[in-house]
Amino acid sequence: MVKGLRILSQELKRNTTIEAWINLSMDLGCKIELRLLQFFSMEATS
Repeated sequence: MVKGLRILSQELKRNTTIEAWINLSMDLGCKIELRLLQFFSMEATS
């Protein structure tokens, strides 16, 4: 997790364009949604 954040911050320093921010936020949003889906599906089956 920490390593991923470090890579993210490096990427942001390299290209701090609005497009990069949009792509990043969309990517993070997808990952968060997947996490939530996994969590809720686990809760439902238990």
